[in-house]
Amino acid sequence: MEDDQGNIWVGSWGGGVLIFHPDFRITAINRNTVKGKIWVFSTQEDDTLLIQTAEVFQDKLYGVTSNPQYVVVTDIQLDHQNNSIWILNSEARSGFPIVRYLSTQFDSTAAASADMWRYYAQPQGGTYSSVVYQLTTDIFGWLWIATQRVGVVQAQVEGENLTGFTLYNENKNLKSNFTLDVAADADGYVWIGTRMGLNAYLNGTLYDFRGDFQPIGLRINDIYVDSQNNKWFATDKGISLLRGSGSPFDPKSWIHIVPQFSERFGSQIFHTNLPSEDIHSIIVDERTGDLIAATDAGLAIIHQNPFTGPFEDYSQVKVGPNPFFLKDNATQYLTFYNLISGSEIRILTPDGQLVRILNADDFTEVQGGQAHWDGRNEQGELVSSGVYLYMISSENGVAKAGKILVIRP
Repeated sequence: MEDDQGNIWVGSWGGGVLIFHPDFRITAINRNTVKGKIWVFSTQEDDTLLIQTAEVFQDKLYGVTSNPQYVVVTDIQLDHQNNSIWILNSEARSGFPIVRYLSTQFDSTAAASADMWRYYAQPQGGTYSSVVYQLTTDIFGWLWIATQRVGVVQAQVEGENLTGFTLYNENKNLKSNFTLDVAADADGYVWIGTRMGLNAYLNGTLYDFRGDFQPIGLRINDIYVDSQNNKWFATDKGISLLRGSGSPFDPKSWIHIVPQFSERFGSQIFHTNLPSEDIHSIIVDERTGDLIAATDAGLAIIHQNPFTGPFEDYSQVKVGPNPFFLKDNATQYLTFYNLISGSEIRILTPDGQLVRILNADDFTEVQGGQAHWDGRNEQGELVSSGVYLYMISSENGVAKAGKILVIRP
């Protein structure tokens, strides 16, 4: 997690929190009293740094019951609505696994003060009450916490306190009390991933997703909401995408991405070079559009992500191959890369006659950040050799034009 000062907060299983500062300093927040090692690798050289936790940061987080120095941090979230950074200190021996730092940026002097930290119990109690996995805040300012065995907890943030706790579990239509992730989107939905399927909460209703409108796998390991409000689900059977522009209850809004060797097929299923179908976590690089997935067989990166367009303008659009060689009885495509989501493309003759429209609603033509033209006109005929114009436009009025040289050998 990156805070408002550019510091990177990293949680770990046993080592608490490490904060990497822009000036290359590192601050540790854990219970360790001895120096530890960090291996730093770069294209120029490798190095080993010795890190020691300052005494003022040795009492901010708690170790597990069996080992006071073993500090488990399962999630860190920046919360601008409540001017906070939330930390899940899972299995904390203190009994207060929900930790709140009262700022959106780290300052070593301020953070040393106990007044900057608040601690909350998971209110439902029980043996596993302190085992917490993930958290998020929705657009209304509510805090949501995914737990190991009791379901999902919703809490209201009032000043420096948490109130109005509500538990959603199997008795209230939750797929499973074993919840693995929770994420809020721009429409007000809170998406809840469990080991037995997907739920979503909106306006007091907990929705159950089944059949044609649900992720491809039942175990929802991770949920990522990108800048275009697309929902990405890392599952045990592949990656599923719920497009932000569609309804979650429309099967056409769902796209499923599986390895080349998968035996799953369908109009909404796409095969790509994933090393495994078991996806542990997923994220979209908003600067490049790359889709990055951690699998049980290694890391996978889908460059120039064809499923969504994270770009806000057409400054990075690429079109190729140009010249575009069209051969009879062959499958060939001219591809438009780095598009804004929802882009429409018109192919025109030099005098402005319409040749073809690539429609954003047709996923075979426009796939998020990419579009494909097969060299055919609206009647399905291959076009003749010559220069053609393309006009790309988005729903918000942004446009870009260019030329294509088509050659029919």
